[in-house]
Amino acid sequence: MAKIMGVWPQEYVAIRVQWYRKLYYFMMLMHWFNTYLQVEFFFRNLGNLNLIVQGLCSFCSICTTGIKAMRMHSYEAEILHIWRTMESATLFKKIHFLRTGDNKHIFTRIDDHIDRQWKEVHLNLRFYCLVVGAVASTYSIIPACMNLYNEFQGNDFNRSLVYNTYYPFIEEYRRFSPLHEVLFCSESLSGFTTWAGVVAFDGLYVVLVLYATSLMRMLGDLMQETTNQALSDVERTFFLRECLQQHIKTIQLSDSAS
Repeated sequence: MAKIMGVWPQEYVAIRVQWYRKLYYFMMLMHWFNTYLQVEFFFRNLGNLNLIVQGLCSFCSICTTGIKAMRMHSYEAEILHIWRTMESATLFKKIHFLRTGDNKHIFTRIDDHIDRQWKEVHLNLRFYCLVVGAVASTYSIIPACMNLYNEFQGNDFNRSLVYNTYYPFIEEYRRFSPLHEVLFCSESLSGFTTWAGVVAFDGLYVVLVLYATSLMRMLGDLMQETTNQALSDVERTFFLRECLQQHIKTIQLSDSAS
């Protein structure tokens, strides 16, 4: 979803760069245009507190998502660097182990940690994607179902759009076809942007946090190895140095992610 919206690093997207950039600017333009239409609605209905409260939740939601998407886009190079570091397991590969001795149990624990963390990542992201998608989709699904129901029942009703918006110059025509359908689809883009932007931004945060947790757990395994009575003072010093270097790398990764 983030790739379709244009906020993911372009190296991971199959779309040509020029079209990818145009897609991002188009989605952001429609996103902030719908936000502006909601502001117009608020100012024209200042005396009706009920209408303002109804649209305030969706207004705050799409505003926050727009800021998140623009922030991700502005830090694309940094995100790409961190993501490649995780994919290539760069920090894991830089750890040195003693050639003598049995290191199999250390690698086994590290593999178990990584496996559990990635399972947790997939579980969290799928659940989060489902929940956010369900909430974001209701903005479009509920008014669409209401319009279809009243249309089939032959009721005399005013067609609903996705958000509480006001269209200058065309307000009195917006409920007529085909203008209503076009405006409904354009407003629905903000719901999709909200869904994709939130999942991409917060999903990346979840991955980074769990990855940093894996590094800290691995650091704990290395620290535990320093208590091995079979190690000499030189070997114990070697492991302590590796622990310090791993701790520094983990802190640097956390600082770059923040």
